[in-house]
Amino acid sequence: MRSVPSAFGGTAVPLAVTWLVWGTTYLAIAFGLRGTEPPTLSSVRFLTAGPLLWGLAERRHEPRLTPLRRRRATLVGVLLFSVGMGGVALAEEYVDSGTTALFIATVPL
Repeated sequence: MRSVPSAFGGTAVPLAVTWLVWGTTYLAIAFGLRGTEPPTLSSVRFLTAGPLLWGLAERRHEPRLTPLRRRRATLVGVLLFSVGMGGVALAEEYVDSGTTALFIATVPL
């Protein structure tokens, strides 16, 4: 007989970690906007994350991207930078980070 995992160990902990990590992202953007412009802040984030993720993929011996996948990944990256996180950083100049996080958290609903 299998035991059913409790709500605390099953989904509550990963959900709480996601909320904590995701929520602090918007707080970090709010602090970052105190000293720089939104496009610069987003550029630094992406230019830091890109090489880190590439290095992780190389370390794990992930297969290289085909030219088609590279084009698609580039399109997604440009849209994420300009519309997604770039838009969030721009919006946080006018709306506080808590409200921004709340709006973004309701997207899956």
